Amino acid sequence: MVDARFHARRYVDLRPTLTPELVAEHEHQPFGQHSDALRRVLTYLGSFAIPGKLIVEYGGDERWYVSRFTTAPAGLRTERVAGPYPTKKLDSEVNGVYPLLDQPAQVGSYGRLPGARDILRSPDGSLTLFAFVQPTTDGARRPVLSAWDAATSTGVALVLTEGLRPAVVLGTGRDSRCLTAPAGLRAATWYALAASWDGATGLAAVTAVPVVNS
Repeated sequence: MVDARFHARRYVDLRPTLTPELVAEHEHQPFGQHSDALRRVLTYLGSFAIPGKLIVEYGGDERWYVSRFTTAPAGLRTERVAGPYPTKKLDSEVNGVYPLLDQPAQVGSYGRLPGARDILRSPDGSLTLFAFVQPTTDGARRPVLSAWDAATSTGVALVLTEGLRPAVVLGTGRDSRCLTAPAGLRAATWYALAASWDGATGLAAVTAVPVVNS
């Protein structure tokens, strides 16, 4: 009875908030920061059991399992259906023990990678740039990843333009083109940001997918 009364109250409280505008907000931004009304609806929907859903579960001692959600009188439980799978350490030249250093990231900080121009040397000119970003404030065009020569206006750059709109800039010296996404990013939200250029077809694409749920 308590469970039924709780759901009845939540239905009464939340039903008036289910407007076309709320649905449109979720369709436009399923992840990331939401309005208070949408956050309340998603929190409530997240309280329902999801029996049968498969997840990856850490069992301790560097072992992983594939588990399935099940319902029980005491609540939602997991049932292991495959595993254990031990964590495997891959050989790499970067493996090792490193000293702990204080490396504060100040506003305007950047990293420089050697050989950045090599990304422009694929046989057909195709390339992809990818980064995780969390924009903070709007402003003028700012590079996220760039292999650009300002003196000759050649190279490629993944940037954020005014309105926090992601864009890719391609320059050949004589001409440069910029493809800008129609919608901007939401500040203080993490995104998987990517730009690609297909040298065979001449098609460019810019994508941004929020990676943090509310």
